[in-house]
Amino acid sequence: MLEPERREAFGRVVFLVFQLAGGVVRLALTQDEAESRRTIDDYRSIIHTQLRLFL
Repeated sequence: MLEPERREAFGRVVFLVFQLAGGVVRLALTQDEAESRRTIDDYRSIIHTQLRLFL
């Protein structure tokens, strides 16, 4: 689906997204419920924004 010259960049983004996910979850676990939800929602927004760059 991706152009060959964009595959490496896509792989780096996906790698970072998965590596950062654990930290985001650990952070959310230290927050109250409302702040935790905002943290997770913000991270999801970042993921969607980054992945849209490859569509």
